[in-house]
Amino acid sequence: MPVQVTYNNVGQGTIRMDIMAPITWYQYHDGINDVVALARQDNSPKYFIMTANTDVPRDNPLFHLRHAMQTVKPVAQLQGVYIVLPGTKLPFARSLTRLVFRLASVDRQQYHVVDSYEAALRDIQRKSMPNPL
Repeated sequence: MPVQVTYNNVGQGTIRMDIMAPITWYQYHDGINDVVALARQDNSPKYFIMTANTDVPRDNPLFHLRHAMQTVKPVAQLQGVYIVLPGTKLPFARSLTRLVFRLASVDRQQYHVVDSYEAALRDIQRKSMPNPL
């Protein structure tokens, strides 16, 4: 299965979407819709981590990625969106994702491109910790 969406609740409600090759844009959008449905199941805050182990499919990636960000953007329960793209392995996808963030006018404090799943989890854990007085 090229797209797998799982819900990992380790105290902060993390939704993970793993993308493996080969993938079509139809499968990608189905995965995004599954993420939105999981996030909207209740009002608790959640984080979305998408890992990509393949480059983007053929066709116009700008349109598809922008559509995905616009689908996720209005979901109030999502406190953070992390796109895991190793810079050395997928440089085109990484640059394209940053461009899409700008075009979709997303909040730079909420949307992140990171090198690993672990880096996303560390950032989520850091943001979930209460601020000391």
